[in-house]
Amino acid sequence: MHVTAPTWRSTGDISIKDDVMEEVARMYGYDNFEATEFTTTFTDSINQKDKSLVRNIKEYLAIRCGMQEVYTYPWMNDVFVNAVLQSTDGVLKLSTPPAPDMSCIRSSLLPNLCEAVTLMIFLSLKRLRCSLIKTTQMHMMRRNLFLNSADISERHLQAA
Repeated sequence: MHVTAPTWRSTGDISIKDDVMEEVARMYGYDNFEATEFTTTFTDSINQKDKSLVRNIKEYLAIRCGMQEVYTYPWMNDVFVNAVLQSTDGVLKLSTPPAPDMSCIRSSLLPNLCEAVTLMIFLSLKRLRCSLIKTTQMHMMRRNLFLNSADISERHLQAA
């Protein structure tokens, strides 16, 4: 069987067989399936110290400091880039951006956090206290004596 996703679903959310099965089940109706029990066994958990540290920091900031984690796209709004960043030197530009005003790939967390805070304040004027957490990959072009240019990818945590 050959399935082609419609163009308006081009966000990549249908890429494997399981995604197609999920869509068929959703359209058919989850209530139309008979529930069956299954058993499974779990072995020891994998100790991922770097993941545990990030999770512990996020949980501390969320529970103790009342912050909320935000998820943003990897590109930045040009308005917030120009307002927040001193310079766009080293910022990667997209040749085909998803929108005309979203041409830069994230090189700093500040523009996206400022946009998220602005949106939260706009959407909930009664609640002006915004505390946000963001962890992400950031990309920059850096000039090097030995390389012409390199795409540097770094992991960062920021709170606002």
